[in-house]
Amino acid sequence: MAVYSDTEHLLQVMRSLFARVEAEYPAAGNAVSASHMAILIRCTNPQAEVLINGRERPPAITYGPGGVRPTLTIETEADTLHEIMLGDLSLKRALAQGALKVRGPVYRITVLAELFNALQLLYPAILKEQSQPVNQWP
Repeated sequence: MAVYSDTEHLLQVMRSLFARVEAEYPAAGNAVSASHMAILIRCTNPQAEVLINGRERPPAITYGPGGVRPTLTIETEADTLHEIMLGDLSLKRALAQGALKVRGPVYRITVLAELFNALQLLYPAILKEQSQPVNQWP
C-alpha cells in the first residue's frame, strides 16, 4: 500500500508542509531565494508536481504544473520522498541508488540542504496532524 492514497492527498501534505516551513523556518526560503533557482519536484505513484520558485522573494510555491522553467528538476516516487522526509533515506543515498533523479546542475542541489532539513523537522508533525501514522510504509 502506498503512503499517499492519491495526488490530492500528496499535495495536501505538501501544502501543509511548505506553509509551516515558510512560517517557522524562513531562513530555508531565504536560502532558496538567494540561489535564484526554480526547483521542480516531480513525484510518481501518485503523480504530483511542486515548483519552488526561488527567483521570487519569498519563494513562490506552485502545486501542479507551473509556468516557470525549472533550473533543477528532481524526480522520484512519492514513497521515496516520504522516506527522505522522514530521514530514513538520505538525498545522497537516494541519488546513488537511482531512486532520485536530478536534471540540471546537480552540483547546485546543495542549495536544498537547509530547505530539506526544515522539511524533515516538520514532516512527522504534519503526518500526525493529518492522522496518518508517521511510520506508515507499504
